[in-house]
Amino acid sequence: RALAVRIAREEPAAHEPRIRRLYALALGRPPSPVEINLGFSVLAMEAGVDPWERYCQLIVCQNEFLYTD
Repeated sequence: RALAVRIAREEPAAHEPRIRRLYALALGRPPSPVEINLGFSVLAMEAGVDPWERYCQLIVCQNEFLYTD
């Protein structure tokens, strides 16, 4: 939840700049075009939970976030 709040505070309401900021903060890299499109799909789903909270949780649950070389 805190990450979603931070993203909303640091970036305008447009999804793409927020997605790019989320990847920079969580994964230290820019998202690929496929990842941006996937982000738009995730954010469009209605599940009764704030879509940005759900998307942030998905990003930090990735293996890329959990394991480093």
